Amino acid sequence: MSRLTSALVVAAMTRRVFAEGGFAAILRKGAEEAGAIFILVRIGMESQVLYGPAAQTSYEEGRPVERRFRQLAEIDDPFDETIEQRMEKERRFDPDLWLVELDGGPPIDDLVAIDRDDSLEN
Repeated sequence: MSRLTSALVVAAMTRRVFAEGGFAAILRKGAEEAGAIFILVRIGMESQVLYGPAAQTSYEEGRPVERRFRQLAEIDDPFDETIEQRMEKERRFDPDLWLVELDGGPPIDDLVAIDRDDSLEN
């Protein structure tokens, strides 16, 4: 079984968020086939949480079918630029990445597989 493309994963995620009354925006469109996906979840005017690709060691098989994510940062200030600065570094390293912003809608766990064992990298 082959892995879903990044474009399809992002399209399904944003469609589901809109269907459940939330807001989703593609802040950066990456490589259609296999661009790394980062997800910025805004929690109203309270905080922002960044999720990114899980480490390859979290996959049981050599080529995983399901994309897995891990929490990279959580900031209590919705206007803090720490996540924006982090994403600028990520873009320099990987210009093919996707950045999707979500606000409202279903919980992140209902949209993508989250690895909870990884520690945060602030």
